[in-house]
Amino acid sequence: MPRIKIISTGGTIVNTRNGLIGVEELLRDIPEAYEWADFDIAEVTRLRGGSIRLDQWMAIARSVNEAANDPAIDGVILTHGTFTLEETVYFLHLCVPLSKPTVCVASQRTHDSIGNDGDRNFLDAIRVVLSPDAAEKVVLVVLHEEIHSARDVVKSNRRPGGFVSLLPPETIGGEAMLCAIRGTGRTLDFALREASETGRRLYLLFVREQRYMTEQDTSGKWQ
Repeated sequence: MPRIKIISTGGTIVNTRNGLIGVEELLRDIPEAYEWADFDIAEVTRLRGGSIRLDQWMAIARSVNEAANDPAIDGVILTHGTFTLEETVYFLHLCVPLSKPTVCVASQRTHDSIGNDGDRNFLDAIRVVLSPDAAEKVVLVVLHEEIHSARDVVKSNRRPGGFVSLLPPETIGGEAMLCAIRGTGRTLDFALREASETGRRLYLLFVREQRYMTEQDTSGKWQ
């Protein structure tokens, strides 16, 4: 049976009218989860999404990194509030070299509300994190039967779902290109054509041309 590390931070997915609950209580209401995997649970913090700050990001990153390097763990699921989800997953995308499938899951309705979406989202997160295709991807976000890349996901006012991706799913995990330019010309044309033909993401770095050298530039130029 696969083993998944659940890293819990709080959020609406574990929120009730009586306050935030632990993931153990969440799992008791989702018995189907145990048909897919066994779980190890680490509660990094228990906060609503709007209260997540740098200290929590560092603790989450350490916990995710530890789980990713544990040979007994097959994948990582991070439970999180929606308010700062996009910032947390992008932080992980930039700072944690992941060797295991990692999925962040959240919900828009509290756990004990009518129409609770968190249970379904959590089951979807399990299926995604256990998929062989997830191993080669960046951190993924799973909500409302959608999979988003941490690199491109953005919180929105859309209902249901609440998140959109800046890029279509087929570009997830693709190698990006960086093109430094001063303006339009052959270099930009080439970069745009290459990005269009390969589907790779293109970053443009606009370099401002310096029209004159300062005295400090001149004195340091020949050093």
